[in-house]
This record gives sequence, structure tokens and C-alpha cells, in this order.
Amino acid sequence: TPFFVEAAEFISDEDDGLFWHFVERMCNASLVPAAVRAGTASQREQMDAVRSVASELLSPLGLRLLQSIVTAHALSARVEMWRQLARKEAEEHSVRTSARAWVRACGRAFEIPADDEGAARAMEQVREAVLDANCVPAGTSEIKVFSDELPLGVDHTYSAGAQSSSAAASPLVVLYAQIGDALFLAAHRALAELSSTGQITYVFRPLCVDVEGAPPQTLQGYGVQLAIKNMEYKAMDDQAIADLGSVEEAEDAMAQAGEAEELDTNGFFFKTLKTRRPELSEALNTLSDVLSSAEAEQDSSQLKVWAIQDLGLQTADSVLKAKEPLRTLRDICQNFPFVARSLSKKPANRELESEISYRQQYMWGPHYSGAFLNGRSLPIVHENNLAGLLQTMQRELHSVDYLTRLGLSTSTIKSLVSLPAQSSSLRIAARHPAVFVLNDVAKDKRYARFPPSVREMLRQNMFGQISFCRKNVLTMIFVVDPSTELGLAVLGYMHDLFANGAPIRFALVLAPGATTSAIAAAGRKSADAAAADATHPTRLAALSDVYESEGWRAVAAEEATAAQTRGAARRDDEAQPAAEKASDEETKLGLLLTKLFIFCKSKMGKSSAFTFLGLTRSVREVGSFFGPPQVSPLSEDSLREAFEQTVQAKGKGISADEIFDGLSSGDLTDFDEVATSGLQYMAEKGLAQAPLLLLNGMLTPLSASFEQEAMAALQIEVRELQGLIARGALTDEQEDTYGAIAAATATFPRFNEALLLPADKVRIVPLRPHAALGDKLRWIDAGEPPADTQSDDSSARQLHAISHLLVVDLAQPKHAALVAHTLESLSSDTERRARVALIHRVAPASREAEKESTAATSAPPASAAATAAAAAAWSVLAQSASPIGPLRRLLALLHAVGPAPLPLDAAAPLFPEVPDFVSRVRSALENGATTSMLALHKEACEALKLTSEGAAIITNGRMVEVPDAMQLDAVDLALLTEFEFRQRAEGVARLLAEARRSGDLPGAGDSGHISDTDLLMFVVAEISRAAQVSAKDESRGGEGIRPDDIPCDLSCVRLPGDGPGQALELLVILDPLTKEAQRFAPIMMALQQSLGLSIVLHLNPSLKLSEFPLESFYRYVVNLQPSYDESGAATTAASDKAVFSSLRTPQVLTLHVDAPEAWLVECVEAAYDMDNIRLSELGDRKTISAAYQLASLLITGSCEEPRAGRPPNGLQLVLGTQADTHVTDTLVMSNLGYFQLKAAPGVWQLRLASGPSSDVYEIQADLNLVAGGAGKALRRRRRRKLKGDHASLLPISSQRIIVSGFMGEHVPLLVQKRKGMERASILDDDKGQAVAAESGASAPVLSSLSSWFGGGSNRSGETVHVFSLASGLLYERFLKIMMQSVLERTSRRIKFWLLKNFLSPAFIGFLPHMAQSLGFEYELVQYQWPEWLHKQTNKQRIIWGYKILFLDVMFPLSVRKIIYIDADQVVNADVGELWDMSLGKAAVGMTPFCSRDANADTTGFRFFAQGYWRDHLQGRPYHISALFVVDLFKFRRKGYGDQYRIFYDSLSKDPNSLSNLDQDLPNYAQHVVPIHSLPEEWLWCETWCGNSSKPNAKTIDLCNNPLTKEPKLNQATRVIGSRWSELDARAKMLEEHEQTVDSKIDAKIDAKIDVKIGSKRDEL
Repeated sequence: TPFFVEAAEFISDEDDGLFWHFVERMCNASLVPAAVRAGTASQREQMDAVRSVASELLSPLGLRLLQSIVTAHALSARVEMWRQLARKEAEEHSVRTSARAWVRACGRAFEIPADDEGAARAMEQVREAVLDANCVPAGTSEIKVFSDELPLGVDHTYSAGAQSSSAAASPLVVLYAQIGDALFLAAHRALAELSSTGQITYVFRPLCVDVEGAPPQTLQGYGVQLAIKNMEYKAMDDQAIADLGSVEEAEDAMAQAGEAEELDTNGFFFKTLKTRRPELSEALNTLSDVLSSAEAEQDSSQLKVWAIQDLGLQTADSVLKAKEPLRTLRDICQNFPFVARSLSKKPANRELESEISYRQQYMWGPHYSGAFLNGRSLPIVHENNLAGLLQTMQRELHSVDYLTRLGLSTSTIKSLVSLPAQSSSLRIAARHPAVFVLNDVAKDKRYARFPPSVREMLRQNMFGQISFCRKNVLTMIFVVDPSTELGLAVLGYMHDLFANGAPIRFALVLAPGATTSAIAAAGRKSADAAAADATHPTRLAALSDVYESEGWRAVAAEEATAAQTRGAARRDDEAQPAAEKASDEETKLGLLLTKLFIFCKSKMGKSSAFTFLGLTRSVREVGSFFGPPQVSPLSEDSLREAFEQTVQAKGKGISADEIFDGLSSGDLTDFDEVATSGLQYMAEKGLAQAPLLLLNGMLTPLSASFEQEAMAALQIEVRELQGLIARGALTDEQEDTYGAIAAATATFPRFNEALLLPADKVRIVPLRPHAALGDKLRWIDAGEPPADTQSDDSSARQLHAISHLLVVDLAQPKHAALVAHTLESLSSDTERRARVALIHRVAPASREAEKESTAATSAPPASAAATAAAAAAWSVLAQSASPIGPLRRLLALLHAVGPAPLPLDAAAPLFPEVPDFVSRVRSALENGATTSMLALHKEACEALKLTSEGAAIITNGRMVEVPDAMQLDAVDLALLTEFEFRQRAEGVARLLAEARRSGDLPGAGDSGHISDTDLLMFVVAEISRAAQVSAKDESRGGEGIRPDDIPCDLSCVRLPGDGPGQALELLVILDPLTKEAQRFAPIMMALQQSLGLSIVLHLNPSLKLSEFPLESFYRYVVNLQPSYDESGAATTAASDKAVFSSLRTPQVLTLHVDAPEAWLVECVEAAYDMDNIRLSELGDRKTISAAYQLASLLITGSCEEPRAGRPPNGLQLVLGTQADTHVTDTLVMSNLGYFQLKAAPGVWQLRLASGPSSDVYEIQADLNLVAGGAGKALRRRRRRKLKGDHASLLPISSQRIIVSGFMGEHVPLLVQKRKGMERASILDDDKGQAVAAESGASAPVLSSLSSWFGGGSNRSGETVHVFSLASGLLYERFLKIMMQSVLERTSRRIKFWLLKNFLSPAFIGFLPHMAQSLGFEYELVQYQWPEWLHKQTNKQRIIWGYKILFLDVMFPLSVRKIIYIDADQVVNADVGELWDMSLGKAAVGMTPFCSRDANADTTGFRFFAQGYWRDHLQGRPYHISALFVVDLFKFRRKGYGDQYRIFYDSLSKDPNSLSNLDQDLPNYAQHVVPIHSLPEEWLWCETWCGNSSKPNAKTIDLCNNPLTKEPKLNQATRVIGSRWSELDARAKMLEEHEQTVDSKIDAKIDAKIDVKIGSKRDEL
């Protein structure tokens, strides 16, 4: 793919504006040589031109990353998408393939000629077409969204500032042209001019011209594994050695590519020695061969246990002591079978072992590996996603570049970007008299068994269990309304936790009748009387001191009555909604329970209080024969009984009846005030509803799933505590652990759901330096901040950490009130942390806008004149020495006059501090200063992307919209200040203060200097933006770890960065003897070499190994530095490959490509059996090779039926284009609604398949989300449960999907049943359809379903579907024989379904000839292992998994049954007999192990007849999986495939379970997925069956014999005999015939080419 286009895509990801600068400059003759623009320059010259142009747009680090990403071709999938789009649209509009540029507009294509005059004429035609009124046709919403009228989500849409209001309705014009072509520049200028005036929406799509004869694009970002194969049964083809074909000798090229891979051979580095003493090269080669041969004879994997156990520690020690740790790590883990023996002889470092053991115990546990970039978690270690890693690097680089432009040093930037992200948990300071503490973990004897140290919580337990300690580190405060059933259930849950001995401090807040109105009433009752005036439209509590003059008293008295009337009306309204309140009786009972509880606690102790809570539930339990006991509603009798039993248990001589009657009747009032304190608590803390949980102050609302919610909160809090303990913020010496936790975390005095939001809910606006935010902006503060006590300069002050930008229209009273409250909070800010400034907003001037504004609010909109006058007055007063007082009086006046213009003359006496107030305001209005300021502020609003007209607060980049209905007072704004300081600004302020003290901040004399406080504001905004992007990127997971969090001691090595790359710091925790290390070590090397980033590597080896850890050789393909040959051509074709040089081993190896999850990789060239590589038998041929291609990318998705709340199991989906609607298809699983499709990069349409799927269901979508093609909005939903607003969903015929990256695409898909089909099922059989028909389903559709499924027809002529799979040349040979044996014994039509994943290219190429010769149908199926399903690493087990786990989704719905036959079987009977056999009620039929005629010699190997299996089977037979039948209708309808996957996912995580995966799994699950036992004669194998039953065998299977371990080929000729040999010979004859035909065809093609070339030469 062209360098230009990849570079342009990279710059587009950086900034849309930079993209247009780049593509324009690529056409500049003074910057880019003519050869480069013409496309005739070498690749080196092209890269030099890209670097030259990009250097003016990117930082040095950005330029490095651009070069790395282009070298890795990480964006070539997007380039391929542009190519596909251009080709598709060119075909649709009949554009010539030779066209260099063309425009698509108004449903037509306009080709741009090469000459200037023709180009101008073409562009004039485009202009006339788009200005025609008929250019934008009318249509439905779906037509408009999915036609070509709107840009795609990945399009480059031109924007020259703010678009006009008509831009959304303007016609779309798409320019296809090559970057750098002069035709592009001419067309671009013309279209950009039209776009700037809002006449068109201009989109540019790069045109990538196919170069004839160009080699395919090489790729990076994958690994290749050569695993040592278990050859116990010698399953190899005896023809493999002779079948080398035309493997080319590539030894020189491979040796060149492997130059950097020198390993020692018994301590000698021969390559280095030969370089130093070239005259001894021959002797050194001889010595190397001798030592290598001796080393190869030693099988390291057969080391004794005592030699293996310390290999992890010895490897770590070797890496940490090496001069080049990363290179050493890579060489050891990728060649471990060779180096293990020499490593095992090294002494073990016990001091290192002690440190690693401590960290595994208290930090991360054994086997853990992880990577963190600037403190943020990366999934690359586990997921193999190089493209995703580079995208993450680019996002981090975006922040680094921006901070660099602000003038910050590299060291400061490094610290800033590594700051921990905003806490996701919100904590409330929960201490209050209404909180009843019920136990004390540190003092109560019942907790004495727990260890006393908080460090115990760091201990790693099996299965993720929590380690507890005897400290009050966990405090659960349950806020409960006991008058509701949910509240009572939560009380019971808390009692159960306590009764079970959970070492948690429990506390309780009882708030009977805790509805929203009751809480508000309690808040009003406890508030100061002056607060009542806050509801007055002209009198604010925030301005109470302003109203003390004579002029204001009359206004206050005049409107007092109106305020009281409104207050009474409001209280009446609050009393109305009965749905919000519990009934009076329930509230009374809840209040009584609360009083009784308080009595028990105060008079009888905490234990009695807990006892009472437990009894309130137990006395209401009613026994049940089935299921848990039922609980009757709370009543006064049940409370009396519970109280009496509590008093009796205590035995204190208390009169239970007397106390109960007194509390119930209200005669005993001692506890009335305390009983109502719960509501006051909720009001004071801003808690709106109960029940809820405050876990160490962390707020968790509780619903009916309160048990799961409480446990989830506990898990989150334990991780938070572990972090505090590891950092030393929580220690054993602290007595008040609750206070210590509150001090070390973001804990706030009260809650406000609009202000205190988790990081993913906060809206960050693009706050950048702007003229409106410059020197002319007047900031208001309450005085200088406190002195910087750590600075040597005595005059140095701390910075204002919080900057509130209020976007308001002061002519609107509610906006003025908001500003007044903000100034009040500013005045009460004793820490002087905050400052305030205004961005003025002009109200809409048009009548239509006035109507809209009036309809939305009760007050009329302010006029522009009133806004201007208010803004001018504010600006004048803000310049005074002490502005807060005058500004508050101005706000009082504006609040009083409402939207009317400010009465300047009458206002003058209010501002004696500014004697020329009136004249200055009028001057500003008349000389245009105010108009200019408002225009500048309007631009700032557009830059900040503020869309609504309401008020807003922008606090360090975080925007809080304040609609008219929201009431924010000074307390709320003080809370906002505190929240933003603790969550986002505190760390930045500290780091910038340190930078200022060290002189790292830009000085006042620097160009573009901004104040330190402004700098802090911009930095906080950028760090918050970057953190939010990282949080929303769901491809990364886990909690972040910063390098400073963990000391770099013995088990760690720090590798410093180089240049600007030092600002990016990569922390890696790695077990060196794992696949993760094999994969990530070369990635770390490449990143440091290309970007110069800093790396901190912590090694975490397994300390006591019992098995050989790595039985494979491995290479990862990554090279991020470009290289060229002498001609300037890139050498990527030679470097982008996995090379195993000097690989001498007698063992048999099997090759596996370790590709990213979204890649579907196929072998296209392999003349050798890559499943059985025997290097020792190659002879003179020293090199073998194989070529693989990326056949397609994976589209995955989650499909759900929202109204039903479940996935539509079996729904068939098809993927295609407008021209070809069915390119590939798939079925939806019930597991997570998962589906997958394969596709090339491009734009696709997802539809429901014709037949049952489209007859019963229709796709639903929010058109605004899917218009861009499952773009950014949908990608943010990846792997989340689908949720949709049903009202916003509309039916669509297809959903657009854009595949534009190597990570594939994840698509949420919503469907619903069509009207009248609510009770129909796409998986129903004929009987089920008849029942549905009787229930009212439509007959035509049911007829369609029946015909689709083939129900009721005569099946004697049906095609029999046979499924099989094979890997390696031997099993492909067996497969050919099996297929022939099936065909030879049946007259039925046969269709073979073969799994493509493991077939060789030779076999796939042979299939068409075999099918034509033998007369059968075939189809290759392919499926990618889902990423959410536990993965296997052994290739044989992977094959077993494919055999059994995906039967329900691999075949189309029209296939009603499938017969699986192992490749190494020979069929002696008609498979039609098996096809027609009834399976009864079962969906799966298998043959049990021989019992009537069992082989006595192997009785001892029948594991299923004893021990665990015998107990589990409970008399059921154990079946063989070599042959089975599946009724796919029943299998899908009953969800058996999902059951298999559930069982598998649970069992496979234990490495000792499912030894024979394909066989153990169905047998284990047969109590859920019944198995019909087929007659034993359907599967005979010598291992398990006696010879007397062999003549009746309908199939013979070559089972492995654990006694003889006889090779497969010997067993085949001996057991099956002449028939096997005849079938084998026939297969060879077919192959020879095919090769003869192919050679003749090749000769004809060569002759034709020669003729064509000769003819062409004659013409020339």
C-alpha cells in the first residue's frame, strides 16, 4: 500500500486539520520532487518526502511514530478499504479504471481530465449539479442514512471552521484522487470553496491505483511457533520426505534476516569469533557443527525434575545480568529447548528468589504478566495485537505532543502522563450521628482468628479469594428504608453476613419512608431559615448582604407573600405523587422497627440489635416443601414477636410488652428524634433513594440484585485497599483506618449526582489556548493562594488549581443566579484554590429561536442588547481591585430586572468603588469593544463544541451543563471545586509546582507564554481527555500500574529511553518462560529502537517448576525501523518474515501461526508437511519455507432481541454488498448472542438471511449510530450488554459495517420479531410450526418456514452431509481414503463439509479435481475460536475443540443433520442408513465403546469403567467420538451447542480435565445433552473391540493402541488390508492425473503469455 496514504491516515488520526495540510503540501512542487508526485520514485524517496512534509506538522516523537507505523503497515487495512470503496463506486458509475481523479455527486460520477481546461470544465459541471435543487432526493430516514448522502464514519470530511446550519442538508460530494496528484489539488480547491460556504459536504477518499505485477503487501504483528510434537504414535506420512516439491533455496536471505539472532553454542559465539578471526572461519565452522550436533542430540525437554524446578529463576537471573537484557530475554525464551540444559547448570540466585517470592505473595501473584504504558494497562501481552498497541502509542503521543507545545520539559511530561486516572469510585464522608455501628472487627473476640496486619490483604489466594485481617479496613454502611420489602431484604442480607462471621464492620442508617419528597422535606426542616429566600425569583441567599440597603427592602417585602404561596404550592405538589411514597401503614411499621432497633442497641447492646434484625425476618418465614421459605409481609405482630424474643434472649428484666406498646402508640418518645435522623442524614449527604451501600464511603445503589452488587463493590474496594497498602498509605500504625482511607482517597462531604460523576460519565471539552481565553479574559478570585512553603522564593505562591469558566447569558436571571452562587462559593474558599471567569453567550435573536426558547422556559429570552450591556458592565467591574463585592451587586440587579436592559443610570449608586462605571460601560458598548468580545466568546463556544444555549460550567475542561431545572447553590459549587481538585487537579498542581521550583516551566519571556495558572488549566484538561479516551477504549483492560508504584530492585531492570521518546514509559511485568514473553520481548526491543521509549522490566518467573515450561521455538515478526537496499527499495519483503536459523533438532516439529484474534490466516504455499517437520531428515536440503496470507478479517458481534432480553438463537445473518448481497453467512449463538463473519477491508451490508430469519425477525437500529457504519459510537459499546431506547429504534433492511483496521470490527446488532410472529421460532420443526399456527401465526410465513426446513418431504433422495477435518499430510491422505470409502458404499448424494482451518494448500487445490472425478459435492467451512471462550494452546486439542464445540453455528440452517466421520476411518456400509436412523428424543448419536465383544487386552485402559467416570456416568455408556450423528434442528433448538461451550469453558480451565476433549466433553455433558447410543457395529476399532465382531463392522477406525503404539500406516495396511491399499492407490492416481492436467494447462498459459509479449513488442 502507498506510503503517502498510510502517512495521511496516521496524520488524520492525529488531527483532522493536519490531514488537509498534509495532503495539500504533498502537491507542493517545492516540497515534494516530481518523481515522487508522479509515483515513479523509489520507496526510500517516497518515505523521505513523507518525512519532509510531516516534519512541519508533527513533533519529533510524532515523526518517529509515523515512520514506525508506516514501516509496520499498521494502517494498510484502511488503505485497502479505500481501494475497495473506489473500485465499487467506479463500477457502479462506469468510471474508467485509468481515471486519475473523479468526483461522485448527486448520484453521478464526473471524471476529471488531465488537462487544466478539461479539469476546470468538469468542476464547473460538479458545481452546477450540486447547486441544482433536485440534487438531494427525498426519502425515508433509512434511505438517507444508508445511501450515499451522508459521510461514512471513517471519511475525511472537510471543515473550514463552523459549518452553516444548512450544511447538514447540503449534498455530499466525494472526491477520489491520488495524494500528490495535481488533479487532486485543483479539484480540492474548488470543492473546499463550496464547502466553506456551506453549499456542499465535501469528502475526500484517497485513490489507490493498483500496480500491475506488484508483490503482495507483507505484514507484521504475528508470531510463528514450532512446537515439539508428541510422537508417541508416530503419526507421519511416509511420503512426506519425498514430497518437497519446488521449495526454493532461501538460505542466504534467511541467514541475512537472522543476523541479529546469534546464540551461544556451548558458550561460544561463533559469528563474533569469525568476524574477529576470519582466517579461522573454516575451523570455527567445523567446531560449531560438532558442538551443535552434540547439543541437538540432547533433548532438553527430558531434563530431570530437579534440573527443571529452578529454570525460571535461572532465566531471570541471566536476563537481569546481561548487557542487553531484552535481547537476552528474547533469545532465551524463543529458543528455550536449546538453552534449557545450559541454563539448568547455572547456580540459582536465592536472594533474587526471595524478592520474587515476596512480590508474588503480596503484589501480583505467580504466572502474572502485564504491560502498562504511562500507567495505563495494555492488553498486547495476552492478545497479540500490534496494531492496537501502536494505536495506543499514538493516543499517548497526542498528549505528549500537546504538552510539549505548551513548553513543558520531557521529565515533567513523563510525570504528568503517568498520573493515576480519576478514581471510578465515589466516596462520601459517611460519619454522622444517624449511623449506628454494630460491631468492631479490631476489638470483638469473634474476629480473633484473623491476622492483625493490614498487609495480610496483599496475600494472593487461590481462585481470587479475599484475604482479610483483624482491622476495621472494611466498613459497610447500609442505608435502608425498613418500610419496604427491599429494605427488609437488605437488612436480612446484612444480618447473614454478620452471622457468617465476615470480618467487616457493619453499620446501619434506618430511614423509614425514604422517598425523594420525604428526604427533601427533612432537608428543608434542618436547613437555616434564610434558605427559604433562596427560592425567591429576585432574592438570593447568595446575595443576602447585598439586600441590606433601603432600596432593596421594599422589593423583598413586596414579593415575600408570593414566595410563601409558591412554597406552599410546591409542598402540596410534593405530597401528591403516591407512587413515590410507601403507604402510611408501611411507613408506620418502618418507623416502629427503627425505634425498636434503637432501643435494642442503646439498652441491650449491639449483639441484641443484630439479633432483633435477624428475628424480624425469621419470624415472618413460612416453611415450604419446595425451594426456600416464603417470607410474609411485615406486620405489627411480627415486630412484637421479634422484639419479645430479643428481650427474652437478653434476660435483663425488661418489660417487652410495655416498651413495645409505648413505642407503637407514641407515648414513649425517647427515640423519636433519633428515629427520624436517617432522613436528615440522607438529605445532608445528598442521597436521593434507599437502599444503598456506603462501603468505606464508596457509594453503591442497591436494587433487587443487591447481593451481587454488594459483592462487586467489595471486590472493587479490596483492590483499592491493596493499592493503598502497597503504597504505604494504609499501615498497621494507623488506629483510625476509616479516616486514613478517607484521607488517602477522593472522599467528599456530600453527594450530588450531577456533579460527582465517575470518569466515564464526565464530559471533557477540547480546552485549548484561544484568544478568548487569553489576557483579555478577567479571572476573579478571592485573593492570592497560600504561599508555596517548599519553594526557596519567599514570594512564591501556590497555583489556583481550579478554573471555573461559566458560559452564561447574564441577561437571564437564572444564569445570574448561578454566577452569584459561584461567587459565594469563591468567597468561602479558605484554601483559595478556585478562580472564576465568564464566557458570555448571546441569546438567539430570530423569532423562531425566541419561540423555541420561550417554549422551553417560562421566562422570555434575553435580547442581544441586554446581554451586551450586562457583559460590558461585568467587564468593567471585574477590573476593579476587589471585584467580588461590586459583581455581586451587579448580579443582584440583573437578577431583579430580568431580561430587560440594565438601567445604567439607576445602577450607578450601587458601585461607588467605580465612579466612572456608567461612562466606561457606555464607551465599551459604543466603541465596539463589547461587540468584539462577544464575537470572540462565540468563537470560543464553537471551539469548545458547546451546542446547547443553556448555562454551563467548564471546570478545567470538564463541562457541566446547567439546565434551567437544575438548582446549584454555593454548597454544590464548593463541592464541585473540591471534587475536581481531588480527582483531577491536585496531582497536576503538585507536579507543576515542582517543575516551577526546578525551573522547568516556560518563562515569561518565552514565545507564546501563558501564565502558570492557565497552563495548569490546559494541562488538567488534556490529561483528563487522554485518561477518558483510555478508559473508553475497551480493548485494554485491568487496573493501571505506574513505574513509581513498584521499586525497581533485584528482579527489575530499568532501560532508559532516548530523546523525546523518554516521555513514554513502558512498565512490563513478565514471566520469562511463557508464550507472552516469547511474543512481547521482540516488541519491546522494536519499540525502544524505533521510538526511544523508556522501559522498566520486572521479571516474575515461576519459582518451582515441575514441567518443562516451553516446548517450542518461536519468532515474532516486528520491525519498526525502515530499511532499503541500494536501489532505494524497501527490504520489508525480506524482513517481514519469521526466520528460524541454525535450527538443529532431531525432534518432530509442528508449525502454528500465532496471529491476532481478528485474522483469518491461510497457508498458500507449503511444499513440506508443516504438521510434521523433521529437520534431521532433510539431507542436503537445509531450508524449507511456507507462505501464509491474511485471507480475511473477522467481524464479530453481539445480537440481542431487546424486548425479549435474550439473543435470537440460530438467527442466520448474511454479509454482502449492494451488488452481491450474499458473500458469507453465519448463525447467532445463544452464548452472548455471539456471531462472527469474515470479510476483507471495505464497506459491507449485514442482512438477515432469506427464509425463516427474515420472515420472523427484522433488524432494529438507532439510525444516528449506524449511519457511519458501526463507527466510533458503536465501537465504544464493544463487549457490553446491548441496551437500546426502544422508542428510538426503527426497522432497517440492513446494517452498514465498515472494516478498516487489522483489529476487525465488533458490531452490536438489535433485532425484534415482526408483527404477528411474536410466538414463532426460527428453530421450530414442523410440529412446532403447526402449534404456532394454531396460536395465530400467519400461514404464509409458516409455509415458508416449513419449505425452508424441508419438513414433511420424502427424505429418501436427500443429500447426506458428512463433516470431517484433518491436519498434516498423513491425515489428509487418510481423509481422501475415507471420502472414497463413503462414496463407494452408497448411492445417495453426498456433500462433504471440511474444516478449512488446518488443510494444506495442496489438498485444497486437489479437492475440485477429486470432486469432479468421484462425483460429490463439498464445501469448506471456517471458524475462528471466539475470544471469550477459553483457548487451547496445543494444536491437537485445538482441532478436537473445532470438532465438537461449534456444530450449531458452522453449518447453514438448511442443513438439518450432519454425520461426523474421523479422517482415519474406512466406511464399509451405506451412510444413508445412518442418516435415516432415528435418534429418538436425543439430538446426538454416538457409538459406545465395545461391550459385547470387548478386547480383553485393553480392559485396564477403560478409564471410564472405574473411579470418577464410573460415578459420574451413573450407568450411562461412555461413547467414542470418532463417528457421530447430530440432528442439528434439535441441537440448535434446545441450545445444546451452548451447553457444550458452557461445560467446556468451565472444565477446560483445569489442565487436568478433558484429556480427550472431543470425547470427554459430550460424555461428561450427556445428563444435559442426551446421547443416543448407535449400534456397536457402526464403529469398530482393534484397540477396544474383539476380532469376532470385525466382519460385521460398518466402519473401521484406526484408534491409537496404548499397548503396541503401532504407527498408523502399519495399522491401516494390517487391520483394513487390501481395501485400504486400493483406495490409497486410487487417490494417488487421481493426484497424478491432476498434476498432468495442471502441467498441460500451465504450458498453454505460458505459450499465451509468450505470444502476447511478442505481439506487444511487435506493436511497440
